[in-house]
This record gives sequence, C-alpha cells and structure tokens, in this order.
Amino acid sequence: MQLTIDHLNGPGTSILKILQKWAMFEFFDSSFEKTGLMVYEGKGYRFRIPFQIGEMHIDLASKGFGRNQVRLTHWASKHSSVFLKNNLTSLIECEYGYKAVYARETGSGRERALEENLVGKTYFLLRDYPIGVTRFLKIETNWNHSDAFKALHGAHVQLKARVNQDWIQEITSIPFVVEYIGIQGDEITLTGSNDTEIMIKGFKGIRPNPDLGFIIFDVYDQANGYSLSFHLMSQKSR
Repeated sequence: MQLTIDHLNGPGTSILKILQKWAMFEFFDSSFEKTGLMVYEGKGYRFRIPFQIGEMHIDLASKGFGRNQVRLTHWASKHSSVFLKNNLTSLIECEYGYKAVYARETGSGRERALEENLVGKTYFLLRDYPIGVTRFLKIETNWNHSDAFKALHGAHVQLKARVNQDWIQEITSIPFVVEYIGIQGDEITLTGSNDTEIMIKGFKGIRPNPDLGFIIFDVYDQANGYSLSFHLMSQKSR
C-alpha cells in the first residue's frame, strides 16, 4: 500500500495529530537503514540495544477506537527488527534522542477506554554502528549457565529482548560481540560491542537450542511471569 496522508485521517482526528503522525512516518522513511540505540530503564530491568531502522510494516486497524486507521506494526531489515505493542502516534525529539508518544486501549466491552498521549519509557537515539554478522556457535544441550557464559565470551550474536506496558514489544539487535556476561544473586548482566547492555533481575537459568542456534535466558518475576526472558542467537549450522 502506498501510504498517503489521507490514510491517517479518521473520525475526530485533529489536523495536528494527523500532521504529527505523518511526520513520524516521514522520519522513519528518511532514516531507512540507519542504526541507533534503543534504551529502556525500569525497576530491576534495563537495556541498551543497537538496532537498525528497516522497512516499515503498516496495517489497517479493523476494530477498536482506531478502526480503519493506519498504524505502524513493526520495522525490519535482515539485520534487526522492532515490533510495536501499541499505536505509535508521534515522536518527540529531546536532548538525548527521541521519545515515542503512543495510544492504547484498555478494558473491554462497556469498560473499553482509549488512553492517548502516553510517553514511552523506551527511547532511542541515532548512532552509527558497524553491522557485522553472527557466526556459528556450537551450542550444547546439556550446558549449564557457566558453560554458556564461557562459550559466549567473544561470540558474534544477536540479542532479542522484550518490554511490557510500553510502545515496543520486542526488539532484535544488530549483531554484536559479547564482552562480558555474569550473574550476581539473581541479577544477570551482559555487555558487548556497539554499546550493547542488558541487566535484569530474576534470572532462573538457560535453555540451549542447538538446532535453532539460540539460547533462552529464563527470567521470572511475579508481575511479568517469564515474559521478559531474552534470547541470544548465533548463526545456525548448515
């Protein structure tokens, strides 16, 4: 679909909101293939993940308050992807990058409500990073976390992480080199090249998958269950 400004119009939509959303689409279009850093800082969880702005994927909402209006669902390249959870409506440029403004629906039936002009916790900045490739890492099914940490040091991998209750749902990084990974109590920390960092409490263990070339790092807390578990992915064997 060739996007035009008419696709952003809808019942009760102000001219200002239409122009803000159009400017957002223009920004992502003009930033195609640029790299940046996605940053999240929450209680017991933070990350800095390098990513690439890829091709935009849009959808026409079929229900709810945004019915028949275009929304950005994700952007993706062969190196990286970002999937959105709520309806991203505009961007705010600030001293350290870009904040996202979004809307979300809550409740159901007669209790359904629309919350608008929510400023996301996750923000991003554009920054030049070299885009490398993942490399084959021989993953063993019987690894414990100590085995995995040793094998991962210096490995060329990608990181897939998730966020709850914000404008993004899932992000897959561009490839990076693991420089450090360790645990203290139930807190796991990983750092790498391209300014990569993830720190999260609630680490429970790992689940290696040699066939698919990734390791799941299980993370649990009462509020989120296991939904914030993250992946490290290497090149699959052929």
